[in-house]
Amino acid sequence: MSKYNSQQLTISQLIESGMSFEIPNYQRGYRWGKTEVIDLLEDIMDVVKESVTPVVLREMCNRRPYCLQPISFDNTKESNNIMIVVDGQQRLTTTFLILKYIASRFGSLSKELIEEFDIDNPDEFCKEIVIQYADPTREGIFQKVKCNLDVINTDNIDAYYITEAYSFIREWGNSNIKRAKELNQFAIKFFYGTSIIWYEIDKATDGTPNDYFAKTNTGRIPLTNSELIKANLMLDEYCIKKESIPGDDSQDLDKGRKEDEQRRINLERLENQRIKMSRQWDSIENALRNDELWYFLTENSDEYEDTRIDFIFDIVARELYPELNMGYSSMEEFFELNKERGAFVIIARYLKENEHRDDSNSLADSIGVYVWKKAWNTYMIFREWFDNREWYHLIGYVLSADKSVDAEAILKLFNKSDFFSKEQIRDTIVTMAEKNAGMIYKDSNGNDIRRTEDEYKKYIG
Repeated sequence: MSKYNSQQLTISQLIESGMSFEIPNYQRGYRWGKTEVIDLLEDIMDVVKESVTPVVLREMCNRRPYCLQPISFDNTKESNNIMIVVDGQQRLTTTFLILKYIASRFGSLSKELIEEFDIDNPDEFCKEIVIQYADPTREGIFQKVKCNLDVINTDNIDAYYITEAYSFIREWGNSNIKRAKELNQFAIKFFYGTSIIWYEIDKATDGTPNDYFAKTNTGRIPLTNSELIKANLMLDEYCIKKESIPGDDSQDLDKGRKEDEQRRINLERLENQRIKMSRQWDSIENALRNDELWYFLTENSDEYEDTRIDFIFDIVARELYPELNMGYSSMEEFFELNKERGAFVIIARYLKENEHRDDSNSLADSIGVYVWKKAWNTYMIFREWFDNREWYHLIGYVLSADKSVDAEAILKLFNKSDFFSKEQIRDTIVTMAEKNAGMIYKDSNGNDIRRTEDEYKKYIG
């Protein structure tokens, strides 16, 4: 266990810990906006309001540091000088960005501060807090972004929020810290007057890191439905399929080796699955940020705001519990009571009710992967509509012309077992389009009647 375990550390002491901080795959991305960033900067500035000398300022900071909310760690990789960030990524990343801003004005820092950290140039200064991602894709994006924070990056949603946050820091700093004296005062307040609660989770009392993350997020921004769903899907018990251990019970040594090997295989499979899920998740979020795709799928854009992936999970939730669409009072009441958390509550209930199905051959995947594949397959179907010119125009016309039909209704055609080919689906959608265009109408007996070409020309005037 680390020498810190659970105690208050200044930013200076956090740097001196020598640890790298790893963001695991189940973590949501960086999401702090202008309000959260500016509030933190103002709080740091207000640590000491008096105008005093640097020596006195540092003494005052040591006596009454401003304390951020806790940052919780899993110390599994401590022997490699890595602490896994279970909760507190937002605060830690913003701390790194503030350090980057101070480094951008390295030439104005006092000789005493530079000597304190034994650093000769800004590049070394910024290596003092090392943040890395378990997912290689997200790690690559972060490495690229942190080298060019002066430009808003729209390649990835995490990159966008990180570079936008840095722009808020830079704008605030340029307005409030104009002189070298002010910069050095702010730096002292940041390094010695700002602290965090370093907390290493106790698995015996806190549960697994995934459990702790899902249950006790203490940041200022509440987790969205989709972020809670992501944390839940990546829990150990939902993410890998349980398998019986082969071997003869009488051969204890051999059985033990097989159990160890199976555990190793399961852990490797678990990590690979989490990386794959995390990458696919980012793909969906990035794609849905394309307004052309988004408005093709739905006109109810205000309902989802910045959490467009919630649109996918609302559909999955109704697919998992068809009774939501069939007027069953018990499920309707359940949904009404949990309307604020909607899809998260429903999917969490489904995972819990079906976690033991992994013990049989009823599912090829773990229950978490089974649910995730429903979300991924839904997105892939939507993507096919958008990328295929014929589907795009055909489905787009139906969605715009018939307000009683939405993307979910057409999706059900693609998932219906009655259809054996896309040609049959296409024929059905063509008929829907023709009805909306007036080419087909119903007679007094409710039968579909197709107008002749001359009748249709007369119909449309």
